[in-house]
Amino acid sequence: MKLPTLNPADPDPLEFAPPLLRLQESMPNPLGRTVLKVLAALLGALVLWALIGRLDIVAVAEGKLVPHSYLKIVQPAESGIVKEILVREGAVVRSGQTLMRMDTLVADADAKSLEAEHRRKRLSLRRIDAELANKPFRVEAGDPAELAREVEAQYRANRAALEAALAEEKSRLVKARHDLSSAEQVRAKLLETLPHYREQDKAFERLAKEGFAGGIMASDKRRERVEKEQELKTQDFIIESARAGILQSEKKLAQIDSDYRRQLHAER
Repeated sequence: MKLPTLNPADPDPLEFAPPLLRLQESMPNPLGRTVLKVLAALLGALVLWALIGRLDIVAVAEGKLVPHSYLKIVQPAESGIVKEILVREGAVVRSGQTLMRMDTLVADADAKSLEAEHRRKRLSLRRIDAELANKPFRVEAGDPAELAREVEAQYRANRAALEAALAEEKSRLVKARHDLSSAEQVRAKLLETLPHYREQDKAFERLAKEGFAGGIMASDKRRERVEKEQELKTQDFIIESARAGILQSEKKLAQIDSDYRRQLHAER
């Protein structure tokens, strides 16, 4: 019996089979097996590293190194750059022997900065002493020219600011004293003339009652007397206000000088 030959162009019968049968007859995907092998290899490597590996703990802390041998580890007090090492590890050294040479570039820069700051501070102290003593600031021989000009400019600026504040408050004090003097003069004049207005008021009031003067004239004299009495009270208030202004200006002048000196002491 001769079997029928299949034409390569004929469709695969599994394509028309049910999904379950098609899944059962198809070859499994090799990717899953590869992933499983890789995971198993990684797990084995992890177990092997856990059995034979060692974990080093790195900690950072500040302190002094204490060696367990006779070798002395030299630690500098300040960080720097080593220019030259004159000994080898394990060599025997003597007391006072030079072990290494440091690069002095940074140290020289720091020294110059400290020296400049020292000179600036010294000039500033002289400026403060001159301001506290109300004396001029004088440049001495040997003072750096640039620093001396800077400190002298600061001295002049501080004195100018102080004198401006004092001059402004002194002008208020002079005005308050002038107002007080004027008010006292007006008050003295009112005290001299007020009895005359009171006598006129009483006289015209008596004449009006006796019929020798009109009521309008008596009313005018009464009004003049009342106005002068009110002016006297007003001058009393002006005098009290001027005295309060004088007291306030004097306190303000003392406060300006006190604040100025307190700031100078704080700068020291």
